[in-house]
Amino acid sequence: MLRVFQIHPLTVEDIWKDCHLPKIEDFEHYLHIIAHAVKPGDRCGETELQEVDVVLGARLLVTRTTDPASSVHVVADELLRNPKLFAKVAAEPGTNGIAWVAHAVLDRLVDDYLPFVDRYDEEIHRLEAMIVARAGTRGGQALMSEILSLKRGLQTLRRTAVHQREVLLRLSRGEFDEIPNDLKPFFRDVFDHFSRVTDLADGYRELLTSLLDVFLSVQSNRMNEVMKTLTLISTIMLPLTFIAGVYGMNFETMPELHWAFGYPFALSLMFGTAVVIFGWFRHKKWIATIGHPVLREVARKVTREELASPEFQTFLDDLVETMHDAAGAGLAANQVYAPVAACAIHVQNNPRYPYKPNIPLTILINPEIELLGTETFLNYEGCLSVPNLRGEVPRHVEARVRAWDRAGNDLDLHVRGLSAGTFQHEIDHLFGKVFLDRVVATKTLTTWNDFERFHKEAFVARVTALVARFGS
Repeated sequence: MLRVFQIHPLTVEDIWKDCHLPKIEDFEHYLHIIAHAVKPGDRCGETELQEVDVVLGARLLVTRTTDPASSVHVVADELLRNPKLFAKVAAEPGTNGIAWVAHAVLDRLVDDYLPFVDRYDEEIHRLEAMIVARAGTRGGQALMSEILSLKRGLQTLRRTAVHQREVLLRLSRGEFDEIPNDLKPFFRDVFDHFSRVTDLADGYRELLTSLLDVFLSVQSNRMNEVMKTLTLISTIMLPLTFIAGVYGMNFETMPELHWAFGYPFALSLMFGTAVVIFGWFRHKKWIATIGHPVLREVARKVTREELASPEFQTFLDDLVETMHDAAGAGLAANQVYAPVAACAIHVQNNPRYPYKPNIPLTILINPEIELLGTETFLNYEGCLSVPNLRGEVPRHVEARVRAWDRAGNDLDLHVRGLSAGTFQHEIDHLFGKVFLDRVVATKTLTTWNDFERFHKEAFVARVTALVARFGS
């Protein structure tokens, strides 16, 4: 190569040494291009890039790759099958047919990227469907490993793509004498295709970051469910242990020690204490969190006889009290483990949502919603059943809601603006949906703290005009 082709020793060294980043070097008689190709059989997350060296001169084209399925071999096979493929171009005066062969190699190399990167989209959609079901379970660790593996693969791809994009940009600008003018538009086309690759890689990386946040949030919620159960058990057992400890001291002067009914009295006291504590917890109506099957149930209709019963009226009172205790703007019945078609909405100077217009206490029984018009807005929503997570959800600006109130009277409400989003959110619960199902871009998902730090100001500015337009 040094003697016959008069290639610089540094170029020869680069050709035979792998692990370079993509680059282009302009020598006196030739260009040295280093590009990276992906293997068609690569799995997502196991990105292995193959170096392809191209030395391009006026009457010279040298390529080097170790992958038998690379673009170099594909183009070579096409030339062997059809030797006249580039003969017409090479025969035209003022053209460099060899440059067209180099373009064919790079064009094929870039084309191999697109189906490879598109597979990330399929993997991300598959993981989205699995997160809610598997986060916080025994299969959750393997799921997290898959997410991190995909992130590493995209990071490797992006690190290379940034440099390779610069190489293709310089070729498309025609900075080098070896590239004829009539070939520049074709290199611009290759650059445009590869720009799509880099844009997709960046977008998928952001999506995977959001997926990881959702995974950790769901896992934390599941852990909270376990902690709630353990807390309930501990809270019930603590006073029982105290009672057993008092009557186990065996002091001579303890009056109950020799009492004939002392033992059944102690057991009755323990049992009564446990019942009272358990009843208090049931009255507090713990809120179901994401992952619990009750949130995915379609609520059954409530009959008028059931609505009129004292038990159901007490349930509605408890529902409202639980909503107020949690500082929620609304609460659906299946969020408190009762899949019946009932929900409560109330916004009155709510510190959790200070930007929301006030909504008087409204109880909806068997609600039906009709979305009016086509105008929508992006609402940054949170949910008591999805703690510490928010995301952008498109909601209709106007809606009509028909339902019964708690007395069984017909309601026909025309809700607008930000309040319309609140009604749509709560009624979604009664059909087994949470706001995560309607998030249009997972990259908008954020924790409450990060929402306050990075997104709240822009969101409040956006919805202030909506509130001013429609009011409370």
